[in-house]
Amino acid sequence: MAVTILLPRALLPYAEGNAEWVCDVSCTTVRDALAALAAHRPALVDRILNERGELRPHVNVFVGDEDIRYLGGLAARIDDDATVAIVPAVSGGVARPRRGSCGQARRRAVYAPPGGGRHVDFPST
Repeated sequence: MAVTILLPRALLPYAEGNAEWVCDVSCTTVRDALAALAAHRPALVDRILNERGELRPHVNVFVGDEDIRYLGGLAARIDDDATVAIVPAVSGGVARPRRGSCGQARRRAVYAPPGGGRHVDFPST
């Protein structure tokens, strides 16, 4: 049995285009699996861990469907046949209206729920 590490598209240039890597050594924690990966692809792990060996802020790691933040971080235990997924953080929010010479009219948007619509004023900034 082996641990499989799934990589996001952004890291593929550092993994010779391979979206997954199978660890052929025994790993008991996520840290062990990343250390095994670092032995083969050090530039790849440099994008996952910082210089102190901690997970970079905008990188999420999952063992199966569980975020390692809730499993003990890099010390999270893994089975021999586990799948570890590296996932870049995605953030977003509400698109802000463009400001222009129209003033208040530019800050007005239409929200149309089923059965009718209403105007919503965005706060001016």
